[in-house]
Amino acid sequence: MIKTIVSNIFVTLAMIGALILTPPSIYYSSKVLEKFNSCNQDAECEIDERNNLSIYDEYSWSNIHFKEFEETWTDEYEDYVGWSRADFMGQTITIENGFRRTIEPKEIKNGDVWFFGGSTLWGTGSNDENTIPSIFALKTKTLSKNYGETGYRMRQNLNRLIDIVFKWENTNENNEVLVVMYGGAVDIFAGCSITNDGISTTREEMIKATINSNKDRFTIQKTFNQLIQFIQRVLPASKNNDDKFDCHNDKNKAHSVSNEIYQSVKVSSEIASLNGFDFIYIIEPIVSEDLAKINKIPFSANQIIQAHFVIPTLKSLLDSNNIPYLDFSNALEDCLNCVIDDTGHLSPVGNDKIASKTSDWFLEYKSKINLQ
Repeated sequence: MIKTIVSNIFVTLAMIGALILTPPSIYYSSKVLEKFNSCNQDAECEIDERNNLSIYDEYSWSNIHFKEFEETWTDEYEDYVGWSRADFMGQTITIENGFRRTIEPKEIKNGDVWFFGGSTLWGTGSNDENTIPSIFALKTKTLSKNYGETGYRMRQNLNRLIDIVFKWENTNENNEVLVVMYGGAVDIFAGCSITNDGISTTREEMIKATINSNKDRFTIQKTFNQLIQFIQRVLPASKNNDDKFDCHNDKNKAHSVSNEIYQSVKVSSEIASLNGFDFIYIIEPIVSEDLAKINKIPFSANQIIQAHFVIPTLKSLLDSNNIPYLDFSNALEDCLNCVIDDTGHLSPVGNDKIASKTSDWFLEYKSKINLQ
């Protein structure tokens, strides 16, 4: 009898132990396997499906770029903005002091230009030479800086601008600085997400979960959260975004998203003005259904239409308060080989077109100032 009881207790404890230890064991094993299975420099394997687009057939660096892009997903905590990439030295991607490298022209004639934005400005899908800031710098002979980062909403760009101003050492004898806020897509898609209140960052829930999980290392909730994360790693994520956004059904939320962008842009322009800088906000290209079809990329119709419920209100707010901006939301409407996904990431061709439009505006703006 006693033997049976002891045996049952032992079996029960073993089962409880297995139940507790299996999820984290599987989770951390998957992370180890992920490292071993990642592509090295010589391996011929696909990391990002966007690399298969015909757009990249003419770019010999694309395979390396998307491998390096995967490797740069090592974010570090940064006060006030949430996160930034760790430094990285690759063949197509260089990150120094948290910022992506921008090509410098041999001769600088037109001052400094500071670019702020999300991943589209940072340059997902392009090597260092083909980001918008790099192309712009060579066209305008400016010392341009790429202060963009993946996932940054306009509020985070505002905070990064404040950080840069605090640390800025003027090496420009004429104090000529242009602040460029570039965005729209990430603010709309993040803000209009059904899981977002309209103003939160793209990683709020992930950061909360990380902080809460570190409070108690061995809670049952954390244990099973790790099992869920493992399952999410193994199972392919659903690409159906048709039920993930709600600005088209919620006018108040759509207005909240518009206002969050506007207020952040407004304060950014005021900070620029207080420091004697010039300022421009650029509404970036938004991928339409037609543009997605032309470029043969998958798209979510529900995701795409969110912009229709945000941008008109945003433009009205900007106009009524005399905030300078350029509307490039439809600038690539008939452009072949310009976009690489429906969230607005551009190919080198697309970046060149946007950089050219921005350069044309800038050089005209400079000529008007010089005539005054």
